[in-house]
Amino acid sequence: NYVKTGISKKSGEELAGRKAAPAPSITRPAKEDIQPATVQPIAPPAENQFFQEPELRASSERTREILDQIKITKVSLDPSSVRRVFSLRIGLSAKSDHKPELLSFVRGLLEQLETVKSVDPVVCDLLFTMESGSLENTVTVSSNIFGDDKRDSYQEVFYVSDDQQLLPLLSSIIFRYYCINILRSIELLKSGGDGFAFSLSINGNSKAMFQVGENIKICMTSKRKAYSIVFSVGAEGLYLLSPRTREEHAPLSVGKPFCLEPLPVSPPTGSELVAAIWFTDKSLFPLDRYLSSIDQVIVEPVLLPFDMFVADNAVEYCERLLTTLYNAPSEKWDAKSQSIRTFH
Repeated sequence: NYVKTGISKKSGEELAGRKAAPAPSITRPAKEDIQPATVQPIAPPAENQFFQEPELRASSERTREILDQIKITKVSLDPSSVRRVFSLRIGLSAKSDHKPELLSFVRGLLEQLETVKSVDPVVCDLLFTMESGSLENTVTVSSNIFGDDKRDSYQEVFYVSDDQQLLPLLSSIIFRYYCINILRSIELLKSGGDGFAFSLSINGNSKAMFQVGENIKICMTSKRKAYSIVFSVGAEGLYLLSPRTREEHAPLSVGKPFCLEPLPVSPPTGSELVAAIWFTDKSLFPLDRYLSSIDQVIVEPVLLPFDMFVADNAVEYCERLLTTLYNAPSEKWDAKSQSIRTFH
């Protein structure tokens, strides 16, 4: 059972009736009859406040809003305009036993994040449903970032034993979905018909569900000579999956499938996105500082965390990817992405 807000909307007829009513005549009281006004509270105490249960809007509405705002921009994108266009509407919902004062506190802090468009009480792109237990808080995450098909819907559930951990958790989830929103939207920037013919394929069932311990195999095929970058965005941050070495940063063989080494699924689990970008000009994405030398014994994928206090973090890298591609000729690049879900 969910608690709904006490906010009520008046019908149009009632409002029209109010507007049509004649203004009452005012009789000035005698000076001796005037009494001092009683101070009324501005708002009820936090424990008496309730929030309306928001709903996820259709992903097509979010996409349309992004395209409309990009048209308004018309000029080259910078980080501030990227956050204005791609920031998310956040919804907060609570079970009846959740602490309303904590919900109010979290709402106020989330509204300060630049990757949050609004903490919307009606419609949202990312919905947090909170429930308080005797030992821990449960946070269920739902979103429209991956589409609207209820059959393929996937909710993430987190458990927090300390209220102090709640805001860092929600911030990290927002940053992850913000990056995913950007990478999924990159394909919207393409005008089409430029001769690119690339494919991205991932093994697995139709829902791309992978259990911990299974391997993910990612393959690409290019019909043009082009370089490639492959990323995954998950709970820990953004991983640069390919290339890993400077020697691997070479054009793909035309028409020949190129497959990454199988990637084992490990915790933390949840919703992830695999994105691939192809580009004909190597200078478009300088990668040398992220790449290892082939003579290294162990070469691990580079991880960019969501921590905004880290100089090279996932959020700013996603924004740089977008601005680079937006400002580059569309015939020089292409992009594909696919969502996956991992579970225990």
